[in-house]
Amino acid sequence: MAGLSARAIAERLDVDHTTVGRWLRQPDVIARLTDERRWAMDRAARALSGAAIPAIAALVQCIQDPNAAWRDKVPAANSILRLLGVERTAQAMDNQTVATMLTARATLAVKLQQVAQRLAEAPESLPE
Repeated sequence: MAGLSARAIAERLDVDHTTVGRWLRQPDVIARLTDERRWAMDRAARALSGAAIPAIAALVQCIQDPNAAWRDKVPAANSILRLLGVERTAQAMDNQTVATMLTARATLAVKLQQVAQRLAEAPESLPE
């Protein structure tokens, strides 16, 4: 019943909406709802994290593809630059310089993601 109003929950449970309101103020219910929200957010974060590396790899592949059109490469490059926190640094450069720079940065981004993933999978290998 996530996302429903107290009135809608009350209708589904065939109770008065003031009863649902009272339930929603009880500490154990608040704690349970907080746990459920946290679980949902953690699950969403894991799903997004799992999609990050393939997404970055797809962007890198687009940038490195000699047959890809610039209209495809530029948005892919901008996405990677945003991920790296770089904004509009390529405006004053020629296309070849931009392509070389973007390829190097994209490759670095993929390698950093791979390192982060390996560390996440084996945290015991971290130095103390």
